[in-house]
Amino acid sequence: IDSTSELFVVKALEDEQFDESLKRITNFEKFEREKLRRENAVNALESHVIEAQERLDRTEYASCATEAEKEEILKISSEISEWIYEDGIDADVEVFEEKLEALKKKTNEVYARHWEHEERPEALKALAGMINGSEGFLATARNISKDPEKSGVFSDKEIADLEKAIKEVIEWRDKEVAAQDKLARSE
Repeated sequence: IDSTSELFVVKALEDEQFDESLKRITNFEKFEREKLRRENAVNALESHVIEAQERLDRTEYASCATEAEKEEILKISSEISEWIYEDGIDADVEVFEEKLEALKKKTNEVYARHWEHEERPEALKALAGMINGSEGFLATARNISKDPEKSGVFSDKEIADLEKAIKEVIEWRDKEVAAQDKLARSE
């Protein structure tokens, strides 16, 4: 079988050509990074606007905001949404990031209240478990201290301190739960 082959060798770039090529690659990479950063900033802002509007449509979030907060968040969201597609087309990345931070500052307070209301029952359940465990340990410690063979394991002061700490935690919990129950979800 007859065959031929050609070998093409690319000659290495000379100093000036190499520097120019490196400069073009660096500029292209910088352009791509900035483009990606801008796209991410636009997407993050758009997403947060949509999320804020959707969340405030849901009762569990809307109840965690005052009327003034809801109106302000919805107004800012609407203004940002219009701005993105009108004046925001040519805006710098920093402007998108600033608008996102301003919107987050308003929405995060409401989201935090919602989170607190949602997580409080589990936190109270965990606290009740810790109190029960501590009370069980206290009962065991009292029994051990009454046994003459094991006396000295726990002093009367240690038992009294534990009992006092448990009592203080229960009182604190009951007081705080009562105070929270009196507050609206937006407070």
